Amino acid sequence: MRVAIPVLLCALLSACNVVSVRVSALNDGRPRDERTYTIRPFSEDVGETDLRYQEFARVVQVVLDDAGLERVESDDDADLIVLLAYGVTGERDEIESYTTAHTVGSGGRYGYHSDGGFHGAVVVYNTDYFTRTLYRIELRLDALDADSVRGESDVRPAWQLFAWAETASDDLRTIVPYLAAASAPHVGGQTPNAVRVKIAPDDEALLRIIERSR
Repeated sequence: MRVAIPVLLCALLSACNVVSVRVSALNDGRPRDERTYTIRPFSEDVGETDLRYQEFARVVQVVLDDAGLERVESDDDADLIVLLAYGVTGERDEIESYTTAHTVGSGGRYGYHSDGGFHGAVVVYNTDYFTRTLYRIELRLDALDADSVRGESDVRPAWQLFAWAETASDDLRTIVPYLAAASAPHVGGQTPNAVRVKIAPDDEALLRIIERSR
C-alpha cells in the first residue's frame, strides 16, 4: 500500500494553508496623536470608483479602526491621508518533491513464501517531483501627515506599512486580507526589520477583517 508523507497531505488540504507574511513598518519617530484619516489610491491609475480598490479600502479600514483611528470622508477633516497600494508584483517557479512508500511482498508477518523459500518484505520508496508557481502579492500603506499635504511645505510621511507574501494563489481578494491581518499589530509602529507572521485560515483577526469588510 502506498502511503504519502504528511507534508504532502497537508499541502493538499485547505485547512493547512497557512500564509507566511513578511511585514515591515516604519514611522517618523514622533508620538502618535492622529485620530482621523482618509484612504486614497496610491496610484493615479486607480480611481476611487474602482470596485476592487473599494473592497480593499474596506479591509484596510477594519485594521485602522481597530487601531483606534476614525475614517472620515474629507481630507480637510483628516489627520492622516493613507495611500493604499496592492498587487501581484512577481512570480517564480518552485520545484518540490514528495516521497511515497509501498511494501513489496505479503503472506507472512515478516515476509512471504515462494517456491524459492521465505523472503523478507521489501519497502520501496519513490520520490516524485512537481513544479508550482508562487506569486508575490503586496499590500502597502503610506500614511501622510494631512497638514503637510494641505500646506505648501514638503509632504511629510507619518508612517509606512508594507506586507508581502509568496503564495500559490494569485487571487488578490483571497490573499490581501491575510496581509492586512498580519499588518494589524504594526499600524503606526516600527519594526527593526521585516518580521515574519504566519496567518492561518481560522485566525481571529483574519476572520474579523473578512466579516466586517463585506
